Amino acid sequence: MQQPTCVELLELPPLAACHHYINLTNGIEAVPSLQLLQLPYSFLRLPSTRCEQQQFEELMHDLDADLLMRLALGQTCLVYDLGSRNKKRGAPRAVWYGLEFIRFALRRLWFGEQSAAYLRGYSVAHTFEEHVSGFSDTTKK
Repeated sequence: MQQPTCVELLELPPLAACHHYINLTNGIEAVPSLQLLQLPYSFLRLPSTRCEQQQFEELMHDLDADLLMRLALGQTCLVYDLGSRNKKRGAPRAVWYGLEFIRFALRRLWFGEQSAAYLRGYSVAHTFEEHVSGFSDTTKK
């Protein structure tokens, strides 16, 4: 079977070894499940409106220092958000759009990587690169 070319296939570590983040406010529903599994969690704010309005620099500013540090260290971070308006696709914009942009931007800014970026199967690396290159020097640090 041929693997899709627009996603990275990753083997996740056990849930207990991951860092769990609840996206406010639509991730709150995941709290009882995480508590039942006795998994510690933190909160973050990843507003889908930042993606809808192409406010990517502000999106990066909204990110919590704890999450950024864990990502910089290569730790697995799982984000819970159950707030999709599109019942057919099921994933909220903050997840399918926001997290992909954050992944792209951090690889570019921290490691100088020219990585691929896909949204719903379409390459958006050029568009993402334009946004990242337009960041202020403060954000790029």
